Amino acid sequence: MFRLLKQHWSGLRLRGWAGLGLWLGVTLLAVACHGWLSWGNQSPANPRVRLTNLVDPAQAWNFTPEPDRFSPQALLDLRYLNEAVAGQSGFIRRSDNGQDFVTGAGQPIRFWAVNTEIWKSKPSAMAEHARFLAKRGVNMVRWHGQIPSSNPKDGLNAINLTARDQLWQLVAAMKKEGIYTTLSPYFAAALPLQPNWPVPRDSDTMMGLLFFDPVVQAAYKDWWRALLEPVNPYTGLALKDDPAVALLQLQNEDSLLFWTLERLKGGDLDLLLGRYWDWLMAKYGSLDATLKAWQQSSIEGDNPSQGRLGLIPIGEMTQSSGGRSEEHTSELQSPCNLVCRLLLEKK
Repeated sequence: MFRLLKQHWSGLRLRGWAGLGLWLGVTLLAVACHGWLSWGNQSPANPRVRLTNLVDPAQAWNFTPEPDRFSPQALLDLRYLNEAVAGQSGFIRRSDNGQDFVTGAGQPIRFWAVNTEIWKSKPSAMAEHARFLAKRGVNMVRWHGQIPSSNPKDGLNAINLTARDQLWQLVAAMKKEGIYTTLSPYFAAALPLQPNWPVPRDSDTMMGLLFFDPVVQAAYKDWWRALLEPVNPYTGLALKDDPAVALLQLQNEDSLLFWTLERLKGGDLDLLLGRYWDWLMAKYGSLDATLKAWQQSSIEGDNPSQGRLGLIPIGEMTQSSGGRSEEHTSELQSPCNLVCRLLLEKK
C-alpha cells in the first residue's frame, strides 16, 4: 500500500484544511490496510493486479451493527450542519469569483456527496435513508437513473414515468434532511435499446449519438422537459423551480473525444462523417484545399468520391498526421459543446 501511495502521490494537489484532511485520511487508510492488503509493485488499475488477503479469520468478526435509531444521545450526529431544508435560501450558484459554490443567500457551501439507489425503494425507506445520510454529514446525493422509457411499445421521446415518480419522491425525502440532489437521467452505455426506436441505426449502443444525431438530440430535449417541467406532487414544485435540485448532469461517461467513437457503425457513423464532410467543405471550400492542408495524408475510411473522409481513432490523434489530427480534434469538440447548449436554447 505504501509503495502504491508513493508511486501516485505526486498526482495529488493538497490545499488548506481540505488538503490536510485528505492527507490524514489516506494515511489512516494506508495504516489500516498495511499487513492485510498487498498490491506489490502493481497499480490497482492494472487488470493483472494481485490481491492478497492476509487476514487471520480467528482475529476477524462480522460487522453487523444494529439499525440506527437516531437517538438524541448519539455521540455523532452531523445533521445540524445541513440546512433545515435543502435550498431554503434559493438555488445553489457559483461564487462571484467562479471558484466555489454558494447558497441562495451567498454563503459558501461544500458538498459531501454520495450516489444512492434508495429511490428504488418505498418512500419510508427513502426518509430513513435521508436521515441516516444527514447524520453522517452528507448534503448531496446523485440520482443516476435512466429517464427514457423502458416500455418496448413506446417511442424514443417517451419517458419512464415510474422512474420520474421515484425521483420526485427522492428529492422530497432528501430535501427534508437538508440534502441537495444532482440529476443524472441518461447513461448511454447502459441504456436498454427498444424495438420502436429509430436509433441507433447500426451501432449496438447509444454512445456518442447525443453529440451529433438530431433524432437523439430532439428526444433528449423532450426527456428533460418531461423531467423538469411538471409539478412534483411530493413537494408542490417542478424540479426546474426547486432549489433542492442543485446540479443537472447533462450526460455521463460519453464523448466523441473518447474510445466510444470507435463503437459507431453503419448509418450512425455515416451520419457523423457526413457532418464532418460538410464542416470541412465550409472551412476549406473544396476537397482539394482540404487535402492540401492535410499534406495529402490519407487514412482508412477515406472515400472522397462519396463525400466522406475518415476519422482518426482517438488514441492516434496525438500522433503526427500532417495537420489532420488537429482538424479532427477541432471538429469533434464542436458537437461536444452541443449538449451544453441544448438546455439553454429558448425552444
